[in-house]
Amino acid sequence: MFVLNCKVDHSETLTFRPPKADRRRRREPVLEDVDEAYAPVLCAECDTVVAVYDADEVYHFFDTLVTDTS
Repeated sequence: MFVLNCKVDHSETLTFRPPKADRRRRREPVLEDVDEAYAPVLCAECDTVVAVYDADEVYHFFDTLVTDTS
């Protein structure tokens, strides 16, 4: 899959921390929170953030539509 009309902003880092588990309900051990770092992906035309780019070089898009370019 290819990404078109987007640019990755490597000068900024976004982090995501999963929500803490409710320890009162669960009795199994909870893993430590690990921050995941992402770079924002901007539309090349309007500079709107449309996705994030992770350390595995995977794009995670949100609220976007696919158009047929053929």
